[in-house]
Amino acid sequence: MKDKRYSRGLLAVLLNAVLLSLTGCVTMVQKTGELLDGSARAEKTLVVFEDKNGGPDHKGIRVSQVVRKRGSQGEASEGIVITVGAFPTLRLSGSAPAWDGRFALESLEFLSPNLTGWNEFSRELLGEGRFWVNGLSATFTLLGTPSVLDIGAGKIRRNTTRITGAQALTALRNREERIYAITGWMREWLESHEKDRRFTGLEDFEGYWKPILFPETLRATQRPVAWTAEGAEWTRGEDIRWNKTYTAALLGEELRPIRDSGTLFRDWEEAAAWIYYQFAWDYILESLIGEIRLSKIK
Repeated sequence: MKDKRYSRGLLAVLLNAVLLSLTGCVTMVQKTGELLDGSARAEKTLVVFEDKNGGPDHKGIRVSQVVRKRGSQGEASEGIVITVGAFPTLRLSGSAPAWDGRFALESLEFLSPNLTGWNEFSRELLGEGRFWVNGLSATFTLLGTPSVLDIGAGKIRRNTTRITGAQALTALRNREERIYAITGWMREWLESHEKDRRFTGLEDFEGYWKPILFPETLRATQRPVAWTAEGAEWTRGEDIRWNKTYTAALLGEELRPIRDSGTLFRDWEEAAAWIYYQFAWDYILESLIGEIRLSKIK
């Protein structure tokens, strides 16, 4: 089963390295997708400011002043890009700040890599912020909570197959609906089981949820106490036998078919970083509200 799921070619090796970089290198994951799809030359970074020494909510927040080339004639326009250290493949783009530092949020871009490819998408953002530069330092804040519109464009890479256009958009939006459903359930679960649980990164997030959601994929010693094969009803999906009795005890009616068919496990394998980002979206926004002091690093 494992040999069918993971490619042993160059792309798999490359993206495996990308996954290992999620907690350490902010740009490598982004640049991998850009290099493979040929878009790396569309943007030039001018100056970068970062909060290296802030508390856990702000550390790693980076604001870059950039020049973008768009359109068939390559028209140049200035703007800013905001990234958050814990989510290196998430980019929020904004217009160039006005004289008073005010800028408009324009888009959100996200790349979710896996061992055989990636999902990437962009969507419009409606909101504002302020970004002031004073020599070697700067101050940044969002002005309220932005509105997030539907996914407007995206691409999917599966081994050597590249999916674009309407087909990719449909697949990404369908996956997003399932991700909204499972992350909503996750928040409810924590509220009733472990209210103060916080995650330090993707690895911690995966380590917590995989035994709960997919115990059949783990050794017996790693499965939760609630999981038992005794008297269970079984079904097969994605080459795995799923314990339907455990599913019914764990999940609401809406999510049960998704787990029992293996679709939820496929989402997890192909888009765990996306699930984590969606789960933490409110936290990400909270970390960007309030005056954040940044230092020039480039």
